[in-house]
Amino acid sequence: MATASSISGTPTNGFPVFPLNWNGTDAETGEPVTIKGFREWGYLPEAVINFLAFLGWNGTQQELFTMEELIEAFSIERVGKAGTKFDIDKAKWYNQQYLRTKPDTQLAQYLLNDLKERAIPCTPEKAERLCT
Repeated sequence: MATASSISGTPTNGFPVFPLNWNGTDAETGEPVTIKGFREWGYLPEAVINFLAFLGWNGTQQELFTMEELIEAFSIERVGKAGTKFDIDKAKWYNQQYLRTKPDTQLAQYLLNDLKERAIPCTPEKAERLCT
């Protein structure tokens, strides 16, 4: 198995190298896609983790995993050797799937937090009405 250390000559504690193409752009805005922006764009952590796990890995027909299921199913042997495309539309799909599982009260809390960061006033009651 190739490791970052064997490729670059820099010690990396034996972590495997995943062949990824990170030159993605958002289909709507044309802006470059970066991991740093996912939180700011409203992506749920579990959606990002699930999306990233499937970059170059083909372990199962199942697409949505809890963290425990993903840990159980993941196998380094099933990581492809070829590069993979960073598909922002697929990342959006994952986020939509996870958002659909959240109760309205939790969606309202996400909305309130976002509005607060933007200094937009909103009551919890109004946020919950908007999320139903």
